[in-house]
Amino acid sequence: MFLYFQGSTAGEGTCCDHVAAHIRTTDFPLQDLLKDYIRAVDDSGEDKMVNDVTYFQSKDGKLYLYRGEDGDWIIGNQLGMSSKGAMLRSQDPDRNMFIQECPCQTRVWQRKSGDSWITEPDLRIIIRKNANVLNL
Repeated sequence: MFLYFQGSTAGEGTCCDHVAAHIRTTDFPLQDLLKDYIRAVDDSGEDKMVNDVTYFQSKDGKLYLYRGEDGDWIIGNQLGMSSKGAMLRSQDPDRNMFIQECPCQTRVWQRKSGDSWITEPDLRIIIRKNANVLNL
């Protein structure tokens, strides 16, 4: 388990600044959720938090990647909500023993389909890093 603290925040930070929801298949029904998410910070550079944990926001500002009250990571359009607006959620088999501190650590994701959740074994949260370009 990793605990990261940044600045004077009382909650937990995450190990990543920039992540993306990714799946290899082209027929995933929620393609609009497969995008980059940036760690949310305020004007002073401090992490923004929900449920005492840093959250991520899509570049267009319409979607959030955050940890719900029950410890599962969620992608949805209602920040902080575990059911309303939730479209993807983590469901790691060891979730009752410990909480993943960052969404990049999750291994099992489910997508909302009507009133049920369907496991997507190929869905991952991947770490994005800025490319370093060398001019020679």
